[in-house]
Amino acid sequence: MAFWLIGYDIADPRRLQRVARLLEDYGQRLQYSVFLCRLEAEAIRQLRRGLLRIVDLEEDRLFFLRLCQGCIDALEQIGQGKGVDLRQNHWIV
Repeated sequence: MAFWLIGYDIADPRRLQRVARLLEDYGQRLQYSVFLCRLEAEAIRQLRRGLLRIVDLEEDRLFFLRLCQGCIDALEQIGQGKGVDLRQNHWIV
């Protein structure tokens, strides 16, 4: 299982809502267009396929960044709001 930072910039409001709803099924929203997901290899493949069915690659942009354990260990959260507990084995979304 790996941590993934997934972000997007979607031009169309309808596609934007569909992308956000799909990502909410896979991880936790960190910012408006950035999600942290902890996924098995098959789950990240399914998520990519689902996102590619929604987005328009001529207008939209997605990014997927796999985070190493060192990156997770170095994560610093500053400010108010609900923090992310990375030690969890699962999240209920």
